[in-house]
Amino acid sequence: MYINSLPIVISRDLKIPTPVSGEGFFYRHSSVSFTVETRVPRIRHSARGTIYITDKRMIFVASDASSDGFETFYLLLTDIVSSVKTASGAGRFNRNMFCLTLQLSDTRTVIITVEFDKRDLKAKQTLEDYYTMITESVSAAKKKKLEAERLTLAVVSETWNISNLPEPPVYSSAAIFHDEELPPYPGQ
Repeated sequence: MYINSLPIVISRDLKIPTPVSGEGFFYRHSSVSFTVETRVPRIRHSARGTIYITDKRMIFVASDASSDGFETFYLLLTDIVSSVKTASGAGRFNRNMFCLTLQLSDTRTVIITVEFDKRDLKAKQTLEDYYTMITESVSAAKKKKLEAERLTLAVVSETWNISNLPEPPVYSSAAIFHDEELPPYPGQ
């Protein structure tokens, strides 16, 4: 989770996140209220702006910096260990809200709330659909990578079967050379 460290470009008075290598943008919606909070350490930021979902990140760019200086947020989707959609955010229920409680790989719990205007319920559903699609894809890729690592470990373990290795020589039977028996050093 990164706050206020997102590189952006300004095009036609719009702040646009700079894509990372090979990143594809799948979803963008302007004019949402966005809140991100963690309990430990206690962090809470809110602003109005644009949310993006890519194949690598969830991104928020505020239209204007909030009073506490909050302007950008992004989260690498590969950092998500678990994700639970909840019915309410900030202690209240609202069908216009998309709320997530995320457990990250660094053990932090992050609560994200995206509130849409009442007339934008289709946009909220689209965000939910894209989020589900992308996170399932990222999760499947993680599982595939883990399985490949396990398979590699199994092959290496089988290749390095310790019972097939010769035993080292017993030192008492090793040949002992005296100085006069050693072959001459090159150049002597």
